[in-house]
Parts: sequence; C-alpha cells; structure tokens
Amino acid sequence: MPGTWTFFQDAKGSLGKAVFNFSTAGAFKVTFHTSTTALSATSNVSTMSSLSTLAPRHASTNNLSLAGFTLSSNAWVTSGSGYKFCANGVCVSANGGAFNNLKYIVMRLSAGDASSGRPIAYAQLTTSGAITIAAGSAIKINGGSTSPTATTIFTLS
Repeated sequence: MPGTWTFFQDAKGSLGKAVFNFSTAGAFKVTFHTSTTALSATSNVSTMSSLSTLAPRHASTNNLSLAGFTLSSNAWVTSGSGYKFCANGVCVSANGGAFNNLKYIVMRLSAGDASSGRPIAYAQLTTSGAITIAAGSAIKINGGSTSPTATTIFTLS
C-alpha cells in the first residue's frame, strides 16, 4: 500500500559504511507514524528519537504496535544492474478500532526497544492529509497477507 520508499540522508551515508546488512534476518522493522510535519530525504533523522519529533509513532492501540513489525525472511539479491531488498510483507489488522491519522511508514534497523534503532527510509501512505484504516480492515505492506511470502521491498539501482 505505501508509495515509493525515500531514504533519509543519514541512511544514504550509512549504506557506504556497511551499517546495514540487508541479509540479516529480523534486523528490520516498520513502524507507523502520524502526520505532524512533512518528512523528506533531507530530514535530519539518524535516530528514532529524532524521527519522533518530526513524525511521532502511532500509539499502540487496536493491534498497532508502537515497537513496529518485523520484516522477516530478508534477502539482498542481485537484479539486473541493481539490487533488491526482499522480505515477507506485513499485514496489520485494525482489531477493536480504527488506526487514525496515519501518514508514513518508516523502515528502521531493529535494535532493542521501540525507541532505539536507526531510521532508514519512509513511504507516504497519502500525499495529502492522513488516512484512517477502519476497524476490521487491514493495512498491507508490499503484498503482506495473513501468511505473507517474500516480496521486493525496494530496489537499489
């Protein structure tokens, strides 16, 4: 469901320093964020706390976890003249109530609790305002289903 992934400036520099190993299982999570400020590739975001000042994480409610959701079965594969990061999709159901005021999904390096880790990239759920996922509905990231299979999260070319 999300749009194109945009890498944060700090994450781009970290790619060249081998900070991220996209083949490491369970090393990456996605978190859902509300819309208070517009994020951009040049946003000064190197920690989850610096990200939270720009786009706070959605509160843990109705099956939406503040800690985020793990991207599993990671693989970094050669694809033509570039590379693909593949992982199982994520599907989150709004059980017990709606998810309100969602604007961004952020991929982060998973490290410890919900306030740690390193933001890598974000995708907008909408280009204006925010969206609501109604109670009983679900939000899917890159083909996630109740039993997701590995799919391309992004391509680096």
